[in-house]
Amino acid sequence: MKKANMIILTVISVLALIVWFSCNPFNQDKISNNTSLNVFDETDAVKASTTLHVTPNGSSSAGGTSFSDAINLTTALSRVVAGDTILMQSGTYPIAYSSGNKNTITMSKSGSSGNTIRMEGSGGQAVIDFQFPTNAWVQDSYGLYVTGSYWYFKNITVTRAGYQGAYVTGGNNTFDTCRFNSNRNTGLEINKGGNNTLVLNCQSNNNFDLKNNGEMADGYGPKQTQGTGNRFIGCSATGNSDDGYDCFDSDKVVTFENCSALNSGSPAGNGQGFKLGGNNKVARHTLLNCTSSNNKVNGYDSNSNPGPIVLTNCGGSGNGHDLFHGDGLVIQ
Repeated sequence: MKKANMIILTVISVLALIVWFSCNPFNQDKISNNTSLNVFDETDAVKASTTLHVTPNGSSSAGGTSFSDAINLTTALSRVVAGDTILMQSGTYPIAYSSGNKNTITMSKSGSSGNTIRMEGSGGQAVIDFQFPTNAWVQDSYGLYVTGSYWYFKNITVTRAGYQGAYVTGGNNTFDTCRFNSNRNTGLEINKGGNNTLVLNCQSNNNFDLKNNGEMADGYGPKQTQGTGNRFIGCSATGNSDDGYDCFDSDKVVTFENCSALNSGSPAGNGQGFKLGGNNKVARHTLLNCTSSNNKVNGYDSNSNPGPIVLTNCGGSGNGHDLFHGDGLVIQ
């Protein structure tokens, strides 16, 4: 009898162990194979985002799910939210021009850190043509007016805007391999609090200020009331009617790395390759591996900025006056 009882107890114990082990929350194999766990990670975030496909002839009623189901740019901008991508087929996107009127595109929406809004040309540059005639301009008729934050622009060309090609007042925006050509004022200006802007491998060429016979149109203008953290890496400014890069009247530090300024100042522009100050504001800019050549006046000008402005391995040739001009420059 005792032997039978021991057998029964043993069986019960074994069964209890099996049940306990199968339910044990510390069983890692069980957890790793549990498909009911709902963990939201970065991969899920990527899957949750939307790519809106845009072509020059896209429809406002299409789905935007592919280039064969493409929407137009206006519709894409109305639909896009943080984390989405506006993917633009390479080609020209004409913006309707009407004499005396602005035709600005305003980017007022914002992404967030790690969840940007992307606007990207696919297979080449997507050219946004604002169609201002060569003898026409309108005050503050910006091409792209970027008041929002965390936008990432890539392979986008802005041309023939009625004033600045792009005017940036938001924060943490990136321009990657973009072009700003033949606009009626500065190609890309950062002002009124615009901060932490990364301008990477961009070109700004042949921008001309009709209002002042060339005196205001720079390639790039991080200036006046800009915010902190604006950087230019691998950029070029060629043939702009005022300066290549203009940091006028700002005490905020701007970084330039591997940038070039060529042929600035025609006919009535100031003609500095890198204008690095104004109104005696102190801004300790840094320049690394930059080139400034064949500008109307100086290659690098502190322009009353007492600095120090540190230039490391920077050079150039063929400027109308000096390569380096101003007491605030520290040449290394």
